[in-house]
Amino acid sequence: MRFSLWTCSRLLLIAGAFIALFMTIAPAGAAAPDEPQGVSTKDLRALASSIEDEGKRKELLATINALIAAKESEPPLQTADVVNASALSFVSDIADEAHVALTDVANYFNNWPLLTSWINTTWNAPEARSRSIDQILAFISIFAAGWIAEYVVWRLLSPKRHQLGSSARPGMARALAILARTLLDLFPMCAFFAAGYGVSALIEPATNVRAVGLNFVNAYVIGRVLITGSRMLLAPSAPSLRLLPIGDAAARTLSRWSRLFVIVGVAGFFLIGAAVLFGMPKRGAQALLVALGLILTVLAIVFVLRYRRTVADWLHAHARAASKRLGAAQLLHGLSTIWHILVIAYIAGFFIVAAFQIQGGFSFMMHGTLWSIAIAVGAWLALIATRHFAEHLRHAAATDPTGASTLRNRALYYVPLAHTFIRLIVCAATIVCLLEAWNFSAFAALERPFSQRAMTAGFDILLVVAFAILVWEIASNAIEHYLTISGRDGTAVQRSARVRTLLPLLRKALFIVLTVMVTLISLAEIGIDIAPLLAGAGVLGLAVGFGAQKLVQDVITGIFLLIEDALAVGDVVTVAGIGGLVEDMSIRSIRLRDLSGNVHTVPFSTVDTVTNMTKDFSYYLLDIGVAYREDTDEVAEVCRQIVEELRAEETFAADILEPLEVLGVDQFADSAVIVKARIKTRPIKQWAVGREFNRRMKKRFDELGIEIPFPHQTIYFGVDKRGKAPPAFVHLDPALSASPASQSAPDQPETGEPGQPPAPPGNRPEAAALPSAPTTATDDVISDDTTGKLRQATGGAATPQVDADKIEGPSRTVRRTTPDLPS
Repeated sequence: MRFSLWTCSRLLLIAGAFIALFMTIAPAGAAAPDEPQGVSTKDLRALASSIEDEGKRKELLATINALIAAKESEPPLQTADVVNASALSFVSDIADEAHVALTDVANYFNNWPLLTSWINTTWNAPEARSRSIDQILAFISIFAAGWIAEYVVWRLLSPKRHQLGSSARPGMARALAILARTLLDLFPMCAFFAAGYGVSALIEPATNVRAVGLNFVNAYVIGRVLITGSRMLLAPSAPSLRLLPIGDAAARTLSRWSRLFVIVGVAGFFLIGAAVLFGMPKRGAQALLVALGLILTVLAIVFVLRYRRTVADWLHAHARAASKRLGAAQLLHGLSTIWHILVIAYIAGFFIVAAFQIQGGFSFMMHGTLWSIAIAVGAWLALIATRHFAEHLRHAAATDPTGASTLRNRALYYVPLAHTFIRLIVCAATIVCLLEAWNFSAFAALERPFSQRAMTAGFDILLVVAFAILVWEIASNAIEHYLTISGRDGTAVQRSARVRTLLPLLRKALFIVLTVMVTLISLAEIGIDIAPLLAGAGVLGLAVGFGAQKLVQDVITGIFLLIEDALAVGDVVTVAGIGGLVEDMSIRSIRLRDLSGNVHTVPFSTVDTVTNMTKDFSYYLLDIGVAYREDTDEVAEVCRQIVEELRAEETFAADILEPLEVLGVDQFADSAVIVKARIKTRPIKQWAVGREFNRRMKKRFDELGIEIPFPHQTIYFGVDKRGKAPPAFVHLDPALSASPASQSAPDQPETGEPGQPPAPPGNRPEAAALPSAPTTATDDVISDDTTGKLRQATGGAATPQVDADKIEGPSRTVRRTTPDLPS
């Protein structure tokens, strides 16, 4: 028949409880402790008589003085002798303590025959037998009531407990499930505790039986609480609720070993306590405690050696995972090779100190060990909590479909830095607490003036940095939010150019001021006198001011230009003879990009005049030239119609602020009448609107036959002395002007084959006579020198002709209008 480890432990506790019960009801004389050896009454009376007698008292004083003189006359021991003597004395004391303890235990167990004799006597006497049976039944009643209550509660809560461990839960739900499952494990123990104490108070057994029974109840509850704690960490049957990052096999192994340690330790300590209750000598109890400690020590060393390689492999795996962290990989690799030696040395030292009561012995080691475990677990939980919280923040920001606020997004940038800082704080606090747990007076060291000053300075610097970061982030977020805020309709609110320019510069200035202030305050907190630094900075500022006057002029001019809102980012300006779009502005210079894409950086000191073409609003100026014969009112009305068409379209409706403003006839040019008008637009939109207006105006004028003239020249003949010289009306033959020869080679002779010499003047054909019908405008190649001379080739006034060889001067293309010839 197979028994589980927990079943065996229960049987062991029951057997120990009954043994303790039989011991408690044994006669007191069966285990009476030995009388301590001391000075007899006869010796004390002799000493008193010697003191009362004057002569004997003098003899006694003389003897004492002689002993003192003999001690003083002995040579002092050398240092090596003192050390050797101390070591020998220490070893001798340990041996004496061990001999006395073992002797007490042997003397105690020599009284076991008395116990056997008492049992026979008790069971043979009816009255004593009845009393013993009643006490045993009372003892059994306490245990039975506790176990029945525990079993009932466990059966009631078992389905819910299995349900909590059957499914995986993320985040906070998992933590709540672990807590709930642990509480469900503790409820049966609470029922055992309440039932045991309740039955003990109800049946009122004998004092010794009650003491042993309640001691057993306490031991059982303590053992179960410890096992529940290990189950909470390991969760061998619920991997989804396991706190430690280990596998199922490792969890089951650690759970079995933890149960074994708890059973041996708690059961052994309970049995020794029960033995003390019925009169075991103190030295005997100490000897049993040493034996119990030796058993636990051997079990611990066996456990370490058995799983040495497993732990080393686990440390190697974590070392590879921590290769990116400085020093962590090397530390873990080193621990993987010597961890078992360190642990065995600690276990052996624990046993030696506890067994021989060195510096407090067992209590000191237990205090240090338990506090070390608690501190390590607390630090580990704190690190896990901070890591999960940081990961939760990053995951929430990455998966938020609505988009987090700008301030929260900015705060997420500091999560890795804050996580690292918190880890350092936790590690430092862990080291300090561990030192204090082992009586190294770490807290006392922190109370020293230097430590107090260092911690105060560090705390002040931390507060200053945190406050500066908070101010910077709030100001930066407010500026960014103000510049990028959207209206109720979802469209971005357009801020003024001045605001878009000054607020980023203000943010840069705030960053510089905060950086300088934090640096100076930090230096002052760590004890550096900043007065010489400020004085040196002032002198350096004066030197820079005198040596870099141009730079100072740039800064001052830039500040005034920004304050006066003369220009801003996004404006189209002309400064220092350079025009372009303002792309960026610093406190020293302005950066422009012209229409060709060239970037110009202009220092503010070179800016004497700023021409801003996009300030508040803009005008596109129109100089419309039409022929003298056109009606200017009609031209103005057509232009108004074009602008109204543009305003009716969605593309240009928001850009054109007002109807077309016609200023009137501006001037009479050489070949056109100039009508001046302008279109009021939003800043920087005037060119787009103007180009579209010009395109539509050209098409509309072509449709309506409104002439847009261009430069032309009218040539007159010179007059004779009588003042009569009418203009020559020249008309080229359309067939001749359209011939390929005349178009491709205008300088070749008009007759003859290509490559032949020109014909004599008498053989050249004359120009065709001008018809009497009206003619239209045409482009002609004529001769015109600087005096405008042209010889008439024909003598007929009604049908003048022009001979080609009579044309002199450079040739050029002109447009001439030929009016109707007289009939």
